[in-house]
Amino acid sequence: MVLLLRCTDVRITGLKFLRSRSWTINLYACKRLLIDGVYIYSSQKEGVWADGIDPDGCQDVRISNSTVETGDDAPVFYSSGIWGPALPVENVTVTNCRLSSSSSAIKFCDENSNAIRRVNIANVVITNSNRGIAFMVFDGGIVEDVVLSNLTIETRRFDWFWWGDGDPLHFNIKRRREVDGTKRANEPAAGHSRGHGTA
Repeated sequence: MVLLLRCTDVRITGLKFLRSRSWTINLYACKRLLIDGVYIYSSQKEGVWADGIDPDGCQDVRISNSTVETGDDAPVFYSSGIWGPALPVENVTVTNCRLSSSSSAIKFCDENSNAIRRVNIANVVITNSNRGIAFMVFDGGIVEDVVLSNLTIETRRFDWFWWGDGDPLHFNIKRRREVDGTKRANEPAAGHSRGHGTA
């Protein structure tokens, strides 16, 4: 629904985004990004590709005071090569949000060829989700320096075609060939993830 490429000083505030058929807000290589007080809704049954907020290779990202209810991942962080070189996602805060997802309420995406680092997620309520927080690294990237604090996570098992088993935290680090069975020339080794949480 919204695609922004290589923008600086982006403010998306006080808006509603309803029933997107695909990714709702997709941002690539943006700097100093604020998403505050937004409401994103797509059917949890029919919004199979309707991610909520997708920062890809962005820096200095703040997502706050927002509600996302969607059939796919709510915020999901990418470091992929979809719109250009795979850039790191760095310096991210997610605060005071309520999230619901038929996939992962918060996802560190498997499409990570570079890095996702320095992420602070606090004061977030996750309800009615198939997964709470998913750390998935399939393309050689790294997830590091992640702080999780003051979270409420309520999950349940959705229908068979959704990823996940009602798990509040999910960790999955593999080479891409281990996921889809396709051998690739010069495929990177499995990436890695490291972080910490507080009570």
